[in-house]
Amino acid sequence: MARDKAKTVLLRYGFSDVVVTPEQSDDDNFRIGSSDCYFIGYEDEYSEECEEDGTYLDQRIDPNQIKMFKD
Repeated sequence: MARDKAKTVLLRYGFSDVVVTPEQSDDDNFRIGSSDCYFIGYEDEYSEECEEDGTYLDQRIDPNQIKMFKD
């Protein structure tokens, strides 16, 4: 039986790591700005991966191939 689709679909983006000193992080004027942003994928509100339309990824397996994975 197919699972229901995700009610809320969110987009996950990643950013490159930024390393700072403790003094920099304590400075109220210190700001981190990054243009190194990349799209990772879609997920529901519980961080479970899904497609843009809310279909969960584990539903994309061809039922005729499930026998291959049970060994």
